[in-house]
Amino acid sequence: MLAGLSLMPFPGTADQAENLPQTSGWYAVPDSVPESVCPAATKEYDFRGNCRNVIAAWNGGIADTKMDRLIIWGGGHADYAGNEIYAFDLNPPRIERLNDPSPVNTSGKCVETLSDGKPNSRHTYAGLAYIAHANRMFSFGGSLNQCGFFSNATWTLDLATLEWKNMNPVGGTPTAASGAIAQYDPNSKTVFLHDTADLWQYDYDKNRYRKAGGNQAINYHMNGGN
Repeated sequence: MLAGLSLMPFPGTADQAENLPQTSGWYAVPDSVPESVCPAATKEYDFRGNCRNVIAAWNGGIADTKMDRLIIWGGGHADYAGNEIYAFDLNPPRIERLNDPSPVNTSGKCVETLSDGKPNSRHTYAGLAYIAHANRMFSFGGSLNQCGFFSNATWTLDLATLEWKNMNPVGGTPTAASGAIAQYDPNSKTVFLHDTADLWQYDYDKNRYRKAGGNQAINYHMNGGN
């Protein structure tokens, strides 16, 4: 079983202050075990038995600063087939599942998009970012469920409606590889993405990539930050 989530104290709203300890040190948040909100097992797939890999596998999340919550998405390769979205909310602190998983890919083939038009489950690494001005989650690449092949697709998720869109951007395509790193820049309102070989800049409003820098290589043990 997964352990619950823990927090260190930080400045927050009045509501948050009422729900979190005001002393220094770690706080084990009650009712924060992700498995407690995972989908039930079906004849096709054991969601409940495998959903721990939304966190345990090579996956990441974003800080949704509009709603004061951590959005978690992942799975993929041979670890987990579900593509549902989870959130750790701060008002009050709790773990939630925001939607149901799509029908699981049973074709035996490596697919980008599932039968309902939503993205196949994948290792998300550090390829997620919060596009604050558009209230969307950005996702690039990842290791796809069943086959482990790497995607080079760019998806965004509308956090108000939980509707996915395969963006199919213009201007170039970053490399499909493990360990891509994405970070939103509020000044330019763009996402900077390193595909482990090159630095790219993604403009959501224009739906366009452009190369933004040299070819200093990184690897999947690295991450981005503000």
